[in-house]
Amino acid sequence: MASFYESGLLVGQPAWHGLGTRIENGFISPREALELAGMNWRVETEPCYLSDGTRVPKTMITRRNTDGMILGTVGDRYHPLQNEDAFNWFEPFIENKSASFETAGSLKDGKVVWVLAKTNIETLEVSKNDPIESYILLSHSHDGTLSIRGGFTGIRVVCNNTLSQAHNSSSSKLIRMKHTKNTKLALEKVQEIMDLGEKDFIATVDQYKFLASKSINKKDLERYVNLVLKTSDDEEKEVRKSTLERIEYLFENGQGNELAGKTYYGAYQAINEYLNYEQGRTQDSRLYNLWFGTNQNVDIKALDIANNMASGLI
Repeated sequence: MASFYESGLLVGQPAWHGLGTRIENGFISPREALELAGMNWRVETEPCYLSDGTRVPKTMITRRNTDGMILGTVGDRYHPLQNEDAFNWFEPFIENKSASFETAGSLKDGKVVWVLAKTNIETLEVSKNDPIESYILLSHSHDGTLSIRGGFTGIRVVCNNTLSQAHNSSSSKLIRMKHTKNTKLALEKVQEIMDLGEKDFIATVDQYKFLASKSINKKDLERYVNLVLKTSDDEEKEVRKSTLERIEYLFENGQGNELAGKTYYGAYQAINEYLNYEQGRTQDSRLYNLWFGTNQNVDIKALDIANNMASGLI
């Protein structure tokens, strides 16, 4: 089992990597989803002390109540968002059939958790037979490293590529929150801006359609990859060269490349596929980095540069 992944659930073909409890239908109660995901535990905060008994000021530790696992150190104003509350946030969507649970899980021994629900927003096609489906992603950490973040994200159905939008779109910024005592109230208001998230998702697919309408040649593909992965360290040149060769291969032979074509969308998808399936040691670490870590910034950069090159701006 991959080292990042602790427990979780999934419906059908997973957006994570296949580990966890499989269920047939995501229209289940938050309580049931919580239990099936193995995330029915709470996080408690306790004062932090040095080995000599001195209390560390303005510092608390977070601890899991079931096994005493210490998850992290946080400030004294930190209030954990309990897993139960994270799942319950989706209840209105489940009840009115506007979304259903797709995956959820606990990573790094409970330090990071997420819930992903598939929406009933109409599937959009970038080109014929190349659909992208819309999901709602809610993620947060129990070790103080991530704020509570949520929003829409897209998954390219043909190859199950995650398109990293949920944490970076304008609508997502509206629902990024700190771990405070008012968190639950803030979450209750999130539904008011979900319409903006849907509009943002549609606008993003429109960007993909634009990229799919613009052809790219081999020289510009190489320039595109170098711009996205540019580094000033000489020692990285060989690594960058091998990465370029791999992305060029994915551009020609990757999953769904015949649908994306020799376009800027195909170039972006080659980098996205590389981030999803090849960079990093394990599949769960790759998707963790794409959703939460450094690869998230690379994915955003890749989309921005593709749009600028396709528009003739750079």
